[in-house]
Amino acid sequence: MRKTIISTIAVAIFTSSTVHAADCGEPPQEKPVLPSVSQNLTTEDIRSARNAVINYSGKVTNYLTCMDNWIIKLKPYMTKEQTTRFSDDTANLHEDRIELEQQMNEIIREYRRDRRANGR
Repeated sequence: MRKTIISTIAVAIFTSSTVHAADCGEPPQEKPVLPSVSQNLTTEDIRSARNAVINYSGKVTNYLTCMDNWIIKLKPYMTKEQTTRFSDDTANLHEDRIELEQQMNEIIREYRRDRRANGR
């Protein structure tokens, strides 16, 4: 009797969590394309690329927050391997986002150095 109740509760949580995870959607896939530093960049090019990175970063943050809320309910029923895989996947997404932001920051720095060097 007790196993049946525990199983029923686990299925109910899993089912409601699956629906909740579906609300998170897929992780953001389309990273913005960053301009090349070797191009003759305009202020508008930099602004457009920066806004695209900010937009992408916001989508990643929203997705990770949603998944964190979902995993809180499901984690007690996950195996160690599932927990590790989930942690790795979300950490990789976060690290990719940080790398993209750092690349954008370097492009902005290079753009500013170039403008100062050319007296613009």
